This record gives sequence, C-alpha cells and structure tokens, in this order.
Amino acid sequence: MFNKKSFPLLSVQLITIIFGLALATTGQGLDGNEGDNCFIEHTQQEGICTKISECEKPCAAEEVIFERCQKTGRPTVPIVCCPKVRPTKSISAAKCLEYKELACTPHHIRMTPSDDPIVSKVSNCARNTVRVQRSVIIGGEEAQRREFPHMALIAWRDYDDFGCGGILISDQFVLTAAHCLNHPRYGPISHVRLGEHDQSNPNESDHIDVKVAELIPHPNYRTRYHYDDIALIKLNHSVRFTDAIRPACLPEEPISVGSINVIATGWSSGQQIERSNVLMKVVVDVFDHNTCSEQNKPEYRTPEGVRETTQFCAGSTTYIHNTCLGDSGGSLQIKHKHHYCTYTIIGITSAGKACANFRDGSISVYTRVYPYLSWIESIVWPGQNANE
Repeated sequence: MFNKKSFPLLSVQLITIIFGLALATTGQGLDGNEGDNCFIEHTQQEGICTKISECEKPCAAEEVIFERCQKTGRPTVPIVCCPKVRPTKSISAAKCLEYKELACTPHHIRMTPSDDPIVSKVSNCARNTVRVQRSVIIGGEEAQRREFPHMALIAWRDYDDFGCGGILISDQFVLTAAHCLNHPRYGPISHVRLGEHDQSNPNESDHIDVKVAELIPHPNYRTRYHYDDIALIKLNHSVRFTDAIRPACLPEEPISVGSINVIATGWSSGQQIERSNVLMKVVVDVFDHNTCSEQNKPEYRTPEGVRETTQFCAGSTTYIHNTCLGDSGGSLQIKHKHHYCTYTIIGITSAGKACANFRDGSISVYTRVYPYLSWIESIVWPGQNANE
C-alpha cells in the first residue's frame, strides 16, 4: 500500500523507466515477429521477440537498452528482443536467480483506479560516492555501504574479536577458509556478524550477530597444509535477508584465469598493519599458473606447490594491491554477468603474505570455489535440484 507522499515519487520513477524504455527501442533492430528468436548485440545474449510490456523489467538503476525486433511500423506495444531465461545447471544457479531479485523492490502502481497495476522495480542497492584511500586491504579503498551485502565477520571468542572473513551463500550457511574454523589460542568460531560496514560506528543498526551451529571443513583439509582450504559454517538459525544482508552467487562454470580483474574485500584484521574498522575493497589481477608458481614456491605448507586444479593466485606485480592476513576466509568476486547488483564468488582468501612483507607488489594464493561446488550444494541444499 502506498500513501499520498510516496505515490508521487514512485510515479516519477515509473515514468522515468517507461520513458527510458521508449527511447531505447527507437533504434533499428531485427525484422522479426513476436515469438521469433533474436540476438542482443550489446550483451551478446540470445533473446526472443516479445512485447515490451511482457519483457522482464530491470531495476530503475540499470541501464536499459532494448532492441526492436521490427524495422518498420510502430505498434502500440513495441516488440523487442527480450533476453531468454537461461536454464539453470545447478541448484546454486537456481538460488542465484532468487537472490538477484532481492536487489530490487517491486512496487505495484495503478495510474488510474481502473487500470491493472504496473510493476516498477526500484533498486535497493545503496550507492555512495565516498572514496577513502586506506592501506589495510593493501592499495584498497572503502567499500560503499551495502555494496557487498554477502560479507561476514567471524569471531573466535564470545565477544567482538573478529579474526577472519566469510561469505553468506544462503539463509543459514557462510562460506570461509577451513583454517579459520579453529584458532590455536582462542578455539573454534563462536559467532558470525552479518550486515556490518563500519565496526567503529555504534549507531549502525544493519548488522546482526548469529551463533554457530556447526563447523564443516572440507573432508580433505589438513591443518598443516593450505590445500582444500575451504569450509562451511552452519548458523544456528535462518537469517532474514535485508538491503544489508543478501547472499552472493556461486560460480556456474570454471573461471578462466589470467584474463580478468576481480575484487577482493575484507576488514584486514591482521596484526602486521593497522586494522580497518570499515569494509575495504581492491581490484586485483588473476595470474596464470606459471606466474603463480614462480611467486609461491613449494614449502612446508604447500609441499606440492600451488595446485592448479583447486588454487590460483591474485594480486599485483607492480602495485601494492592485495589482501592481508585478516582477510582470510574473505571473498574474491566478480560482478555477475547477467544479474544486477549481484556478485559471483570465485575464490576464498587462503595463503597470503604478512602485510609487512608487501613491497612493490605481491601475489597471494586463493582457494578456487568452483571445484567444490558439488560438495557445497550437498550440504547447503541437500536433496534439491535446479528445477525445484
């Protein structure tokens, strides 16, 4: 229900969306009829010719570019090339479709009492222009509030002494590094904090602390090695998703290394450098296996060197851009190719150098997420499949 104060704002947003769609469909497109297959050049997606009123509407904050299916004629309702709904290959991909809907709030608006309601999707991804340079996630800057709503803080004691990071991937599970589960001095993880941004601001009300029900390291993980450094934390109750608390997506396919830039996030609570109270982000490069192996020679925790099948390297060879010890268990992510304001987690911070050792650049080791997808799905969504 809308009150009189909110209706004008929503009406303006709706008119803006409709006007944007109309402008975007004026270009020359394909010569197709409703129901014909088509191809969207600017996104390289397959589509189907559909009435614009029936094509899924994006969030108001998204760039809207619809291509006409007809070169001639201007029907009352334009026929545009609407992206096909991609079949989901896994239960985690199906869940990703659910999670991406959380980035937008639907509003049902009637322009007149007799009209059918029109759905306007308004982005609830908070945007912030603050750009504060810090030296904690090395070479990074402050993240925007609610920019990474999947980020978690992990505490080893029953108070707010956070030592690792994690990633929310469902309403009851957090993904992290296996070496974070138990601290040799402080013991096992006690609770997880979600929705945090600035730990020093007591007036922030977005975060919640949730007790841990179960710690699940990968069965092949051994504490003396950095291999199979991945784990799941089961929370003792399901959490309610908000603008500040929303799961990330898991990769649907292997990520080609050596050709992408990715984003590392964390609070950097390592002891070699001043920790950050604010969530930080940094863009890093992903390196090919040869470069990774040259920078990370075999040693007592990685006697086989870096395993190409389950590990990869990221960082910078020229700039001091990387993660510190306190970012262990945190995420290495890319923006989802198709979903607005959604991230795909491709790596977990695992074996890195102490912050004091960063000089003109460094490369650290991360656990690949994709090779462990079946294991994750069997625990987080047991017995479910992509069609349910």
